[in-house]
Amino acid sequence: MTESGFRWRGAASVVLAAIGSVIATGAQIPMPDPSEMSGIPLPSGDLPNASVSVRLIRGQLSNNLTDHPVELRIAGDVREASTDQSGRALFEGLEAGSAVSVSATVDGGMLTSRIFAVPAVGGVRVMLVADGSPSLLAGAVPASSGTIVFGGDTRWIVEMSDEAVEVFYLLEAVNSSGDPVVSVTPVDFELPVGAQGAVLLEGTTSQAEIDGRHVSVAGPFRPGRTPINVAYVLPYRGGDLTIQQTVPVTVEQVAVVTEKRGDMRMTSPQITQSREMNVSAGTFLVGGGPQLGANQTLSIFLSGLPHHSPVPLRVALFLVGLVAMWWLWQSRPLAHTKDDGSQRRNLESRRERLYADLIRIDTTHRMGAIADAPYADRRGVVFDRLERLYQRLEPDTVAMPSGKTGLPS
Repeated sequence: MTESGFRWRGAASVVLAAIGSVIATGAQIPMPDPSEMSGIPLPSGDLPNASVSVRLIRGQLSNNLTDHPVELRIAGDVREASTDQSGRALFEGLEAGSAVSVSATVDGGMLTSRIFAVPAVGGVRVMLVADGSPSLLAGAVPASSGTIVFGGDTRWIVEMSDEAVEVFYLLEAVNSSGDPVVSVTPVDFELPVGAQGAVLLEGTTSQAEIDGRHVSVAGPFRPGRTPINVAYVLPYRGGDLTIQQTVPVTVEQVAVVTEKRGDMRMTSPQITQSREMNVSAGTFLVGGGPQLGANQTLSIFLSGLPHHSPVPLRVALFLVGLVAMWWLWQSRPLAHTKDDGSQRRNLESRRERLYADLIRIDTTHRMGAIADAPYADRRGVVFDRLERLYQRLEPDTVAMPSGKTGLPS
């Protein structure tokens, strides 16, 4: 199984519409390097009028820099705001048409944006990306023991295939502290029994490894979010399927999206709210639930799955069995007939030899080479043998023929 074979972009868009979160696109389209977008202003109609939103990250989108000062320069004035838990700082109430720029100092280096104008309608988004290379982090605070949870945009997505489901885990390991931590609970887990072709999808942290059904993520975990994206195929038979996954750490909020076919239904003890959604990508069942504790099991029950009826196969196997039995039955008399034919040829050969002996005895007697008494004895012995042999060849005949068409009279 390859990543390009998955169709999880449609389900991800449903999650975006249902829960309002942003999920990475599928493996078919590689994600751009965030550093290439650093400092580029992008107009956004969903921001307040005359506002600027700055997102500050380190290296990748999952590593937000929180509670970090960001500066905005406007008309010779400098305004300052700190980033929130999502790494964003918002500047509102700016003068429309003013030329502004934003900047932040990270690890002693200055990150700056291009100069741009403040729009009257909507706002502008700017992302500032600090270098995430290990060389800059070498002097960081040593990792200490801490708690890791699956939060942020953690989702489970199920899509339909032929007599199988494709399952996607979009997990975000969240370190809410400001320093690197080593999880007190190992972040590793076993995929369900029967899972096939398990892979790590693009965008997954390089700290993650997969070996068969075993997924593990080595620490330490940097502050912010560490993405762990896993996919596998789970075959099924019949119309029902249960997917059970034990989670190694606490899941802050359960979210499951399942592609619906026909009269499918999705239930789970961990899902307290669910609904059906029709979007351009298809029909989906969306469910959510409260926090799930570490080492607890998420159970997803799917019923009404599309499947091929076993009746045609069973009928075909039954007919094959009947044909095999008929062939075996027919083969037995054929073999017996073959044996009878060989035996009859042997008897006919012996009959011809006895005929020849009888003729030779008669000829010898007519020539006077044998007396009457020995002739009668020898002829009687051969005749008796020939008569018994003839009865074996022709069991329905009462007596052997004699005369011109039978034995010599």
